[in-house]
Amino acid sequence: MTKRHSKEKVLEALENPNFTWRTVKGISEEAGISPQIVSEIIMSQKDWVVESSVPNTSGEALYTTRTAYMKRVNPIKRFLAALKNRGD
Repeated sequence: MTKRHSKEKVLEALENPNFTWRTVKGISEEAGISPQIVSEIIMSQKDWVVESSVPNTSGEALYTTRTAYMKRVNPIKRFLAALKNRGD
């Protein structure tokens, strides 16, 4: 599988409408790509991937795309999340 095709598969898994947030393991299983490659793609694409400030109940990091985040997360929650990232 080419690197470009792998990125596309990760993006598709992140934007799966059945999920708001995804773990590396879930993305890996859906995309058919190793967790290591999924992690590398996520880390290299910070311009379109958002990491949740809260991990899942197992302590795993959760991810989504910026587009999916804007569509799925309540605007009030988005506003509060933005305030948490402020330095004032």
